[in-house]
Amino acid sequence: METTKDVQMIVSGPLSFHETYCVAEKLGIPWVPVMYGPLFPTSEFPNPFVMESNWFGWLNLLSYNFLSWALWMQQGSDINAFRTRLGLDPMTGRR
Repeated sequence: METTKDVQMIVSGPLSFHETYCVAEKLGIPWVPVMYGPLFPTSEFPNPFVMESNWFGWLNLLSYNFLSWALWMQQGSDINAFRTRLGLDPMTGRR
């Protein structure tokens, strides 16, 4: 990874979260995700990518967990293939 030898931090947008996280882990440098919405699950309002209406707190919270699970089901094998190419251990789910 000669091209990344002087990198001190990786700042990433949502379209490259998984790849940039893995590269930062491999290089042992800080990784800063830039989110355009809530970063942590909350019961105050739902994940805007799952549902629009604010219903019950438990359902709002579940909307974040559902999206994380669905994205992992869709992209988990690709993420682990990329990690293998980098020499990293596979992930088993969200970190």
